[in-house]
Amino acid sequence: MSFRIGVIFVILIVLVGCNARMSPAEADRSMKMLNGNLSGFLTTASEKPELQAMYFLFRESSSPLCLKQQSDTVPVLPEKKKGRFYWSAQRKQFEKHSPSDSIALYFPFDGENGDSVFFLMPDFDVRSCKSRPDFPVRAKASLRVGERVLSIDHAAAIEDNLPLTIDTEVKGNDYSAEFLLRRSKNGENGDLVTDFSIQTKGFTVASGEMNATIGYSRTGYFFRFIQFSLALMDHQIEGTIDYSKIDPTSSDYASSFNANSTIRISESGEGEVGTIVLGRSGEGELLDFFVRYSDGQQVLLSQHVPLLKKVLDFKYD
Repeated sequence: MSFRIGVIFVILIVLVGCNARMSPAEADRSMKMLNGNLSGFLTTASEKPELQAMYFLFRESSSPLCLKQQSDTVPVLPEKKKGRFYWSAQRKQFEKHSPSDSIALYFPFDGENGDSVFFLMPDFDVRSCKSRPDFPVRAKASLRVGERVLSIDHAAAIEDNLPLTIDTEVKGNDYSAEFLLRRSKNGENGDLVTDFSIQTKGFTVASGEMNATIGYSRTGYFFRFIQFSLALMDHQIEGTIDYSKIDPTSSDYASSFNANSTIRISESGEGEVGTIVLGRSGEGELLDFFVRYSDGQQVLLSQHVPLLKKVLDFKYD
């Protein structure tokens, strides 16, 4: 009997501990740890030479990666973009040296001489849709910097002038990232599912999923209800937002949003950090996300975790 009582007591402690709310001081520490972990991960990622090289290609105005197709009837890479391009150290730009069936770029990087980086894109296609005129529906590419290799494999489908499916995979020597989107339509209603994960050295540093019911209008679709979860290293964010009950014209939109949404942030093994709510910042003119601690104190989310605030703005504004 005493053994059973002891087991029950341990189970109760575990259950209560898992649902415990942190004190404001503990919650503040936890938020700072989350920001430190995310900042450290981003710093490490930004130092990888292949990612720096990709960033260079996307921002360099003479790079043929700035693909522009105005018609959705062209199923292949624009002819003028194909070819073998070499970086001119004298002119500080890419120059086409010979024709090719794909885009091939050769350029130096990080102070190395010669053509230390090779980028190849043998397949690329875009289609117009409501979200943007040139939405990529097919892309295969690889980039090599010494022993570092980056590969991109992307496929998407467009239906009703909107993305219907998206499957994207990016792989490096010791990391990978995947993104998935699925949309359905049944008359004026439908569902939208997204899923992503980022792994490095076998460890998942970030993952998330969203399941939403949506409605369709002449201009696209809108959210009716969202259920989502995010895992950011040792922290989890889970929530629901019932947009069908939120009044977008309310003079107190924040109150309407908070009354019909629940967003909680917690730390593994430590308990609940707090809830994420909408409130007014500055002189009361701007809406912003806050973390509400157990004592009711509210702290600007951007003050502790600027990146997380940007993610929430992107998804739910």
